[in-house]
Amino acid sequence: MTLRELLYRKSYKNIFNVIYKTYLQDKPQDKIVEYSINFQKAFEELKNVEPNKKTKNLVVLNEIKDENEDVIDVCFYDESEDEHYALDFMDWGEIIECEVVAPKKFNQTTIVAHILWEITFWGYSRDKITEQRKTLNKVSEEVEDIDIEDLK
Repeated sequence: MTLRELLYRKSYKNIFNVIYKTYLQDKPQDKIVEYSINFQKAFEELKNVEPNKKTKNLVVLNEIKDENEDVIDVCFYDESEDEHYALDFMDWGEIIECEVVAPKKFNQTTIVAHILWEITFWGYSRDKITEQRKTLNKVSEEVEDIDIEDLK
């Protein structure tokens, strides 16, 4: 099933309940309300985003066992390169039509909640993510231009 199909099958309220239980329980009430509003805006935008390319790649969820806690890893898998990439800076149009693969123990609501959490790390809109990606790329280019010998 694609990410878009999952978004249309699940209610925002149920998705946010999973986000709250997993990530936000220790936050103050005013912050939870702010998160809820922002996640709902992102949810609605994501449902209606136009794909910017056809892809056969996947969004993958894996459970990673840690000493202190279990972590849900959400990543983009590029089949042609046989590589996993972080989702947090990917354009939403690149992932909206991707198939989603997750362990059978995760229900669809949980899957969407973790993906929504992951892709909104740098902002709650496609434009905000693009802006953050450009800023990071610019800083990265500036760092590459620094001559190590000049620093010594």
